[in-house]
Amino acid sequence: MRILHAIPTMGGGGAEVQLVYLAATQSRKGNDVHVMLAARGVHADRLEKAGVTVHGLSGRNNYDPAVIMQASNLVRRLRPDVVQTWLPQMDVIGALVAHRNRAPWILSERASAAAYPGIWKYRLRAFLARRADGIVSNSAAGSAYWQNRVGERVRRWVVPNAVPLEEIELVTASEPSEPAGSPGSSFVLFVGRLSPDKNVENLIRGVALARKHVPVRAILCGTGPWESGLRLLTRELDLEEDVRFAGYVSPIWPWMKRASALALVSRLEGEPNAALEAIACRCPVILSDIPAHRDLLDENGAIFVNPESVEDIARGLVQSLQDPEGARLRAESARRCLENRSLESVADRYWEIYESVIFEGNRP
Repeated sequence: MRILHAIPTMGGGGAEVQLVYLAATQSRKGNDVHVMLAARGVHADRLEKAGVTVHGLSGRNNYDPAVIMQASNLVRRLRPDVVQTWLPQMDVIGALVAHRNRAPWILSERASAAAYPGIWKYRLRAFLARRADGIVSNSAAGSAYWQNRVGERVRRWVVPNAVPLEEIELVTASEPSEPAGSPGSSFVLFVGRLSPDKNVENLIRGVALARKHVPVRAILCGTGPWESGLRLLTRELDLEEDVRFAGYVSPIWPWMKRASALALVSRLEGEPNAALEAIACRCPVILSDIPAHRDLLDENGAIFVNPESVEDIARGLVQSLQDPEGARLRAESARRCLENRSLESVADRYWEIYESVIFEGNRP
């Protein structure tokens, strides 16, 4: 089968990571897999090493007509059996070029309703999605977003994020280079984009409160538009010795296996890769009390905190660090949520969906 994935860039976000896992596994299974993108990002080399063909698009921005024409020409030349688009920018472009070239089109939903304010580009995406041959969401909330927008006209499936369980099992725990605090000391990880929805400012404030009760050191792994403001907040709170900005880190699993906890206090999520991979590493997790996290775990597997309450975030940090045995037991319990999330099982599920779309067409 010839598969064409389309994504704006192969950056360090969760959608990009999931595309790497899926495309590489599809290639390993003997498919002819291609990815078209406007910017290579940090993962393009991984795709090529896995036997995936990467096609660059060039233009002033993602909506430049030149980009749309290049994408259309590529689809016409490759004649893929299916086009799968990732993230809103490519959903719009993919809808146009797939329809023009009569190629089956799958839209990937990686978030939920809270991620989409009522601005024109999301309204356009929702309108074009009525032409999709299917929508695959990584969460029930993501699928529910489309119920009110495409109804029964477009088939929908929920396929959870894949986790490279076998690779993670082979990794050995290791210290971060130049960790926050002294070598061998405990630390809490954050992994994700430094943006408003990830709520890192409240996590930093929570660290400031928690350190009055327990030694708390945090390592923030990721980049994003709020980094400069978060660095300023860290200085204002006199946390420069206790909070480290590590940038994009790959692989992150050795640090997860060494960390005392992973803290994700996001205001919204689709299905969080960082939490899943921490669970696979048997790293205790402190999670914001939002539907995406509750869909993964209950109180037996995580400490849940109110993301808008700095005091509650601090409480969660203190509870996890003061009771390492309780944290270990929660981590062991959380591991059970990873059933049916191997790379192979998720790729097989997509294969079934592709076959359904190709051979049965878009019927409710």
